[in-house]
Amino acid sequence: MSNSEIKNLSVTGMYVHTYDDVNGDNTGGVYWDGGSNNSIHDCTFSNEKFGAFFVYPGGATSSNISMYRNTVSNVSWGLVVGDGNASSTLTGTNSIHDNDISTFLPWDSTSAHDYYHHDGIFVFAGGAGSTAGGVQVYNNYIHGDCGTTGTAGVYLSGQSGLVNSALVFNNVIHPSANFWNDGLVYFFFAPHTGFYTNTLIGQSSSDSNSGMDIQGSSPANIRDNIFMNMAQAIYFADGSVTLDASDHNDYFGDGELVQIHAGANYNTLTGWQAVSGSYDAASSSGNPNLTSGNVPNAGSPVIGLGANLSSLSIGALDVDKAGTARPGTGTWDAGAYQHASGGSGIPDRSQRIMN
Repeated sequence: MSNSEIKNLSVTGMYVHTYDDVNGDNTGGVYWDGGSNNSIHDCTFSNEKFGAFFVYPGGATSSNISMYRNTVSNVSWGLVVGDGNASSTLTGTNSIHDNDISTFLPWDSTSAHDYYHHDGIFVFAGGAGSTAGGVQVYNNYIHGDCGTTGTAGVYLSGQSGLVNSALVFNNVIHPSANFWNDGLVYFFFAPHTGFYTNTLIGQSSSDSNSGMDIQGSSPANIRDNIFMNMAQAIYFADGSVTLDASDHNDYFGDGELVQIHAGANYNTLTGWQAVSGSYDAASSSGNPNLTSGNVPNAGSPVIGLGANLSSLSIGALDVDKAGTARPGTGTWDAGAYQHASGGSGIPDRSQRIMN
């Protein structure tokens, strides 16, 4: 089905899962198989395996899929876009934005019943020859208890296929309890992801959360972000540094700034700068001093820390998470909010829609 939308739908209580329950795997708010120019928006999903799941089928091309302004809670997967089989193609602009996604703990299970790798937003191209392109994940708030058997707040997964050149920006990811096993964000065979102006907040330097896990030849462009209070800010699971760029970020309260699997760990920004060449030369390790709504207070070191990314011509990036315009010239602030913003973690529910 193409050229269609689902809006203002409420699906709650389809399956109230409890710890180690192996049932409920096929429950969800919306399952949509194929088509183009489709949207799911302004819906509420709670207490089912997934909120909304769009499948782009094998041997076919889908395009221009959007999921926005949805509220999703007590699920294992929040919002999902994935291939149905080999040689699936997703093209156009495919956006997941302005959603509030929370609380994954009820879907925890033991390793023997590990059906539930919790993800706030999950985009995958698992089949041979499958490609997910034009993916944009922005302005989302992912929070609450993430449980102990989860994968990531945002998980881009290729493996036998590829999630190519995705854009991930203006998101606030802040688990209140437990940890995602791979990271607040996880890029797995997702090369050349642009990761800009996000605010990632763990609970402490020893909380087992990584900010970002990069694996499977997935070089990323990491600029203008805040990485705060987590075990590692960036983890290179392949054992080598794979970056397109990294700079103008703020790293504060992290146990390690960079960990390289089976290799060196860098606990300080100066230590990382000394060996990394051009990476993070203009970054900071100061306390970002955020309000309870994740906006920089006056005097915060993240004010003016960011590079001006308007040359990327990404319309939704030129405003912050609350809709406050970023400067057309001069520096930006790092993180999801400009310091003059009235922001909070909660997605903006205005009529601002950028698909």
